[in-house]
Amino acid sequence: MVQKQTIQKRLIVFFAYVKYQGITEHFCNMALAVGKYTDILVVYDKKIEANNKYINVLQENNIECVDILELRHVIVTRFKSTPLLFHCQGFVHLKLAKKHSRSIDKIMISLHCFRQALWYGKFVAILTYSLFFRTVDMWHILCHKNREDYFWFRNIPANTSVFPLGVEELFMTKTMESCMVKDLEGGEITDIPERVNIVYIAQFQPWKRHRFLLQSLMPILKGNTHLYLLGEGPTLGKVMGLAKELGIRDHVTFTGKVDRKTVHYILSHATLAVTVSNSETFGWCLLEPFCMDVPIVTTNVGIANSIIHDFYNGFILNPNCTEEQFLEKTKMAMKYLRDIDNSEIKHLYLWDTFGRTTVRCYDSMYEVESYT
Repeated sequence: MVQKQTIQKRLIVFFAYVKYQGITEHFCNMALAVGKYTDILVVYDKKIEANNKYINVLQENNIECVDILELRHVIVTRFKSTPLLFHCQGFVHLKLAKKHSRSIDKIMISLHCFRQALWYGKFVAILTYSLFFRTVDMWHILCHKNREDYFWFRNIPANTSVFPLGVEELFMTKTMESCMVKDLEGGEITDIPERVNIVYIAQFQPWKRHRFLLQSLMPILKGNTHLYLLGEGPTLGKVMGLAKELGIRDHVTFTGKVDRKTVHYILSHATLAVTVSNSETFGWCLLEPFCMDVPIVTTNVGIANSIIHDFYNGFILNPNCTEEQFLEKTKMAMKYLRDIDNSEIKHLYLWDTFGRTTVRCYDSMYEVESYT
């Protein structure tokens, strides 16, 4: 059993919800990882919480959860003289932390949602930094590329820390277990292990560029080669329509939103994973296949240049690459990249590692000796 390592008279106020979704699986995993090594108080929003699934998981692991409307009362009555560290997951949380914090408290923000590639990205960076640079004690960025993108207008401040999020241990190994996979317009797919499978895990949003992917890979989507598009979103219907127009619908499987075990099963039988988005703030679409030793062809977004090395475990292309260039690299990866082994560094991306690193980051803010 892991012993908690805590700093006396310090508590982490950990925001763990998305504005319209409540507590997500990834925020729950983040809280569990950090909660193994220090005491945290998870903040959620009762008004938007669809169910108590993740709250129950957190409480079962002895992590206290408090509704955002009750946070002020909890601070005043229980932590009047206790320094708090507010860990925010974006600027909505940051405004709330600023409202609730006192002079004895500190604030750390993890930037999950900054997308430099969108047309207003540079203006968002200048505006948010101008508004909050005096408020934030530590800026946590998920990868080096995104830190450079966010601080494009100035030298990178000293109070920044770069370290990745985690991935479930499930994705460290392949599986022989069967899992039901269905196409949204068809039946169950039963011959996945016998196919040549290309996988893209992404919400159907314009910047994820599913149309570009279909048009790029159209020449090779025939015979036993199939493309799996995992996820849902506003452009899903249009992309399904395009697959029919291009005459490749029988070779493209649209799974909709699936659980992590289904993602794991599909990746276990993947020949290749791809990413064609204009922007990723981190990129689980890259990290999950990387941890399962699946070769990856991707645009240079998110964590790509930290884990992908050309001709070894994949290829990285400029986001402005042509369809022909993306197809060429895809063919090369399918032909030459075999028996990928990322074991040397993939352990760095476990949730447990994230928990330890985060607590060391907390410690550095209080100028105390970090744990080894």
